[in-house]
Amino acid sequence: MIVPVCILFFLFFTPITNGTVNMLLFWGYPSAGVLQYCTQNTTVVDFSGCMEACLETDSCMLSYGNDTTCILCDIYTVTAITQTDSSNGIKVAVKVNGQNSCPVDVGSNVYTFTISSSTQGVSRNNATVICNTTTNAWLTGFNGIAEFNYIFDTARSLFPTPLNYQYLSVWISGLMRSTCVDAPETTNCTGLAAFGEFQVQTNWDLYKFPSGYPNFTITSSGYYQRCLQLAWSQQLTAYNGMVLNAA
Repeated sequence: MIVPVCILFFLFFTPITNGTVNMLLFWGYPSAGVLQYCTQNTTVVDFSGCMEACLETDSCMLSYGNDTTCILCDIYTVTAITQTDSSNGIKVAVKVNGQNSCPVDVGSNVYTFTISSSTQGVSRNNATVICNTTTNAWLTGFNGIAEFNYIFDTARSLFPTPLNYQYLSVWISGLMRSTCVDAPETTNCTGLAAFGEFQVQTNWDLYKFPSGYPNFTITSSGYYQRCLQLAWSQQLTAYNGMVLNAA
């Protein structure tokens, strides 16, 4: 059995589409926020590469570190930055607009994740209705490790005591394409390619299916398993942190 959890996504950030997005560089470091969801990038060789990595990632708000360390922070993770000098040895680079000022789009409220739960279970349709009836909200997924960790950790914290289920799960964005429902054997229906309807989604690296998924069978009740969930294990450890499709 599963206890689905609805994720609501309130979007108050509009991606910058006009002008050039630059990085404002100075000595300092993030000093407040949910910094545990910032992530280290080990592929760049210097801080210029660190800034470039942030610029190339839509969800990145800033990068900080030096020529040997690169930390990337998504736009909802940092609420304050402490400015220092070169003696500290840490640089921070913040995305700004062409006038080298903070873009108005991200000047105040940014991403807000709201996770709702029910021990009775929440259907995917009900979750979508709840999201759609809330201003600028919809069912969301995760672009990077920071968003994945936030959703995964918060959802698990709602049920700290192990329950007698194989796994629990969170409804996330993604719906099986109708063409794949009718003809799943085609090459265009392999893995995540079988799904669409990902709003503001630019990265799917963390969408990983366990063996046997996606599951294209019809349930005994006659339903197609078109909807995606993020699972965390109770008794079935192989599903921990995996994406499943369900009716």
